Amino acid sequence: MEHRLRVVAVAALAALLLSAPVRAAEDEEDIAKNPEKAIKKFTTATQKAPEDPDGWYNLGIAYFNNKQVAEAGQAMTKAVELGPQDPKAHYWMGRILASQKKTDAAVAEFKKVAELDPPVEGAPASAMYLDSMSKMAETYMDA
Repeated sequence: MEHRLRVVAVAALAALLLSAPVRAAEDEEDIAKNPEKAIKKFTTATQKAPEDPDGWYNLGIAYFNNKQVAEAGQAMTKAVELGPQDPKAHYWMGRILASQKKTDAAVAEFKKVAELDPPVEGAPASAMYLDSMSKMAETYMDA
């Protein structure tokens, strides 16, 4: 089961990295530097625009980075509901589920990423990203 999660997660990340543009870089930087501030910012954003999946997506990542996994799951679930065709939301939902050791559900999310954003044949995958994804999967499985 652990190996299956790692393989599916790596494939999902590779597909995602090969084609999807990064969301607003300043948002991702804010989230990484100060997740508590980002939580406040994106909570306000979701209150002002509750039907905007990006606000929920960013709020979910901020909660995850602040180790508030249950809240991250709630926010990312809303992002997936509002933007079901967004592979990045499914990817993050998979990460959240994997951190909660919900392996089957995480695998389903990673498979959804590959379905929504299939890898391009012959496109070079970044070994650095694949390696980091593999390490992340190992961390979740060892915790």
